[in-house]
Amino acid sequence: MICVQHGSFIDSTMDGVQARNLQRELFEDNEKVFHFRLKEPVAPEILSNIIDYARAEIGARYSLPEAI
Repeated sequence: MICVQHGSFIDSTMDGVQARNLQRELFEDNEKVFHFRLKEPVAPEILSNIIDYARAEIGARYSLPEAI
């Protein structure tokens, strides 16, 4: 999962690569949700390239062999 803006993220599940809004996600009361941040900042142009790539993959199918 990659946060691309405040509350917007792109992730990949068995349903494929999807863009979502965190405010519209529902979590169970007993479900644990974590977030992680990079220890070192990333240069803005590198971060922009990562986000552009993730956005270009929206709609792509998830590949379990590639993930492994």
